[in-house]
Amino acid sequence: MEDRDPGLIGPDETAYRLERSLDGTSGWAEVATVGQNVTSYSDTDLVPSTTYFYRVVALNSGGESSPSPTVTGGNVCRWL
Repeated sequence: MEDRDPGLIGPDETAYRLERSLDGTSGWAEVATVGQNVTSYSDTDLVPSTTYFYRVVALNSGGESSPSPTVTGGNVCRWL
């Protein structure tokens, strides 16, 4: 998965929350929360031959951004 600038609440993101869904519209589950300088994550809890949808939410002390656009991907997610 690759997403450019999931952001979205300004330059002060302190973390990113990665979310996954089986249909891309509902049932979003948190996969991980990673630090501000992390730009990729390997999702290892997957079922073979299953399509997954991902989105990223930027976090800081002021709250959270709207979710990034949804993308489909394998087990490695990257964003910048």
